Amino acid sequence: MRVDLFDLKPTEYGDLGAEDDIIDPARRFSGVTLGFVVPKTWLGGSKLYFDPFLWRRRNAVGAWGGRIGPARRYYAGARLWGDVGQLTIDWSANRQWGRYINQDIDAWQVFIAQTYRLGKAASSPRIGVHVDYASGGGGYGDGSLRNAYSPFGNNIYYSYGLFLTPSNLVAVAPNVTVSPAASLRVTAEYQLAWRDNVRDAVYRANGQPFAGTQNVRDAKIGDVMRLQAIWSITPRLSITGRYEHLAAGPSLTGAGYTNSDFFAGWVSFRF
Repeated sequence: MRVDLFDLKPTEYGDLGAEDDIIDPARRFSGVTLGFVVPKTWLGGSKLYFDPFLWRRRNAVGAWGGRIGPARRYYAGARLWGDVGQLTIDWSANRQWGRYINQDIDAWQVFIAQTYRLGKAASSPRIGVHVDYASGGGGYGDGSLRNAYSPFGNNIYYSYGLFLTPSNLVAVAPNVTVSPAASLRVTAEYQLAWRDNVRDAVYRANGQPFAGTQNVRDAKIGDVMRLQAIWSITPRLSITGRYEHLAAGPSLTGAGYTNSDFFAGWVSFRF
């Protein structure tokens, strides 16, 4: 068993030198996360971990629907992750409640990801799918605030271009990973994305809405096609390339937004 306790405030970066960074007094994130090793004899031999958690996020300048005010949000949930034979899973869910200005918070998030290795070798092809749900609604003052919010996270999981975030989002993304050569790994994914609530906006990675999408009544956000290749030239040197195409759906096009392409590449050297 493992216990992690934390109480954090972000740093507000300055631009006048090394000593002008200050602690941001408006935001605070604290909580406890437990970790348990699931008995390996379960499920016929597995390597699984179970992590329940209880968190609290306070933000004096929370922003939803063009409004700014104090927010206190609590999270209770759990994560189950690890390997069961050739299957790798990462499942988590959390319930969110609290208060934002004059609204009660009532939100959910569920993330279900799994991949299956088609062979015993580490380089065998893998097929997988992730299904994600983040509740939405109330961001513009309609009843309780049902918009889910992640206090941290990796938003490239939804879009390399940072167009999507797990708030008012339903996403289904099948994927496949192959290694055409021992030093090359290629992953392709096709993600379909919808809004949970058509009376709320589509939100981008920084938590801000795409202006005008709250007035469009179509659920479909769009389709996201992604390709990533990693070439490990040596154990310390690798090259990564990424391409993504966002085919904007009616939730975006109805508010004046259009398709987008993203390209990126970089070289990594580990000392």
